[in-house]
Parts: sequence; structure tokens; C-alpha cells
Amino acid sequence: MNTKYSIGYIGSSEARDALLPDARILNRDNNWVRPTVETTQAAMDNLSTDLGARLTGSLVNAPGFESYPIAGYTYILIRRTITTGNCTSAMELYRMFSFLLDSRLAKSIVTDLINAPLSGMVLKQVKKHALSEMRCQGEAVSELVAVRTSIENGSYDAWKVPVIVLSALFGVALIVLTVFLLYVKYKQNRSALRNAFVIRLNVVETAKSVGSLYTVASANTSKNNNSKTQNP
Repeated sequence: MNTKYSIGYIGSSEARDALLPDARILNRDNNWVRPTVETTQAAMDNLSTDLGARLTGSLVNAPGFESYPIAGYTYILIRRTITTGNCTSAMELYRMFSFLLDSRLAKSIVTDLINAPLSGMVLKQVKKHALSEMRCQGEAVSELVAVRTSIENGSYDAWKVPVIVLSALFGVALIVLTVFLLYVKYKQNRSALRNAFVIRLNVVETAKSVGSLYTVASANTSKNNNSKTQNP
């Protein structure tokens, strides 16, 4: 700050922690803009259309009506080619960067820190020149991760196969039982409409003979009672 009329700046999260208010700054298109996610990403899109294989660039005084003029990138250095050791570390590194670049949770954390996630244009370049070009012992790390992910998902979902089979069998059994009950109900209704109930004859004859015996026995009992009454 030894230069006359110069200004200094700090990151938005540090300014928030220090309770410093942000400032509207006049950009190249004569528009006063505040430091927000949208104005920072506008600067990315207007000034970082082609970052090249090194993925480096400046966002200072970016063109565009909505571009914030004082912004910059945070860099992380990664090794694109790994020739020694196993590829587990390379795959985990790939997964970590994929999470940081694509996950909504990671983007929300960045936004909460009053920083801006990469814009769509810059994100495509990072995936093209960084993640897609990662190699481990001559193989693309992205393909190794895809194979590992499919294996993990297969072992994780192995329990679903017997559940699906049993559910299908249970469904078929339930359908068969329902059809059988409907058929029985249908037969009963047809029998009722046609008066086709069958009663065994031996049951009727037994009931009739029992009734006759009861009647005879009752008559004999009455005669005996009368005779006893007449004889002193």
C-alpha cells in the first residue's frame, strides 16, 4: 500500500470474518457490480474461454457487463501421469476431484465460504485437460474408476437379486390364489341360480325313519299310560 491511490483486497470469506463490508466496483463496461457468485462466474465465462492445457488464467478486469473486476482462481496441482506404484491413489484422487467439481454439497460449501464454484465453461475445460488426461501405468484413470465403481455397485446390490425373485414368485402365487377364489365364488353363484344343491338321499331317509320311530314310541307310551289309568 505504499503506492499512492492504490487499493488492496482480501478474500470474501476473510472480509466476512473481519466484518468488513464488500464494495461495488466499476468494471470495464461501466457497470457498478458487487462481488457475488454470479458476477465472479460472469468474469470466468468472459475471460476464460480457452485456458489451454495448463488451465491458468487471470480474471482481473474481465470484460462483460456483469463481470466483477477483482477476482482470481485458486489452483491445485495434480500429476496427470503416474508410472510407478499401484493406481489406487490415482483413482481416489480422481474421485475426490470429481466430487469437488460436480457435487452439489461441495458447491454449497464453496458458496457458504463466499467463494464461487467454477462456471460451466471453465468446468468443461478442467474435465477435458485434467481429469480426462489422468493416466496410471498407461491406462486412463477415468476408465479404472468406472470399472471399480461398477464392481462396487454390483457387490452392493447383490442382495437385490433374491429379493426380486422372491417378490415375483409371491406375486404369481397371490395372483393364482385370487383367480382360484374367484372361480370358486363363480361356481357357487351358478349353483345358487340353478338350484343345483345336492342333498344325499340316505340323510333324508334316516331323518324320516327316526321321526317314525319317535312317533310310534310316543303312541305306545300314551296307550300304556291310558291302560294304567283305567286299571285301579
